[in-house]
Amino acid sequence: MRTSEGDQIHELIRARRGRAQAISTLEICLQLGWPASRYRLVEQIISDESMLWPHCLVCFAPCVGYFCAASHEEAFACESWLRALRDEAQMKLDTFTAQCRKIGLHLSDGHFDEGVTAGIAAIMTAKQTQTS
Repeated sequence: MRTSEGDQIHELIRARRGRAQAISTLEICLQLGWPASRYRLVEQIISDESMLWPHCLVCFAPCVGYFCAASHEEAFACESWLRALRDEAQMKLDTFTAQCRKIGLHLSDGHFDEGVTAGIAAIMTAKQTQTS
């Protein structure tokens, strides 16, 4: 659902055609007269609403900011960056899941709460054994 705050952000980003004219979340806050502390809200609004904004394929470049893609190359670069983020997050999830399974936690199971309780009990028992 679009919001009036989102529409204000959209107007700022829509005016930024191409990566060279990108705008950061802090700049967005300043231009809207919002405190800089609202930059995370700006990020959340962009995440929630950017697919609803017409006439602008919203892209992001790290350390640069948000902009409307001015070429296929810019859209491809943004997609590549997003895919790399996804792959990195998947690797971290796989590593975390493997560590959990080593101590008996099976977070994907339907018995999550039971697994957590058993896992915590196993950790506490192991700690007590080490200190004894």
